[in-house]
Amino acid sequence: MAAKARRVKEEKSIEAGEAEMMKDGEEREEGDDVPMLNLVSFALHKLFTEWEANGFPVPDFRSGQEGGAQPMVVDNGAEPVRTLPTPREELPANAASTHPTMLLSIMSPGVQFLDVGSEGRPPNVQHTVSVCLQGKNFVGTGRTKKVARKNAAMEACMSVYGVKFNPDIVESS
Repeated sequence: MAAKARRVKEEKSIEAGEAEMMKDGEEREEGDDVPMLNLVSFALHKLFTEWEANGFPVPDFRSGQEGGAQPMVVDNGAEPVRTLPTPREELPANAASTHPTMLLSIMSPGVQFLDVGSEGRPPNVQHTVSVCLQGKNFVGTGRTKKVARKNAAMEACMSVYGVKFNPDIVESS
């Protein structure tokens, strides 16, 4: 019974709104009530389409893949050349207090971590991650993939760059 009363009330409010529009003597276009999200989406679509027409690479946000996982395709079919920043020669001044994963990405841009696997049953899972740097593989393990990546990066930075991390960074793993 309450649902029927609610429906009748909604219909009356709709009729009142239509009557008010007719009283003004002009009809509104349906496009005036377009939600802002649709408007923003359309604006981005137009912008990206214009960029593609000018030959700029535009990432496909709908694929679910990370941007670095697949090459971006330009409208003319040519693949753009991906340029990474050149690796740094000198360690930053605060290298010992920098997060190992961040330090590794600063010193060797574009380095990728490989998920080797997981062992155990939840909540006692050990994740294993490896990273290849200068032809050497460094392996890290941890209770989460994030901690495993940190440990792999720490091993790589200590071995290749000779970094001795602060105890608070080492202990937080």
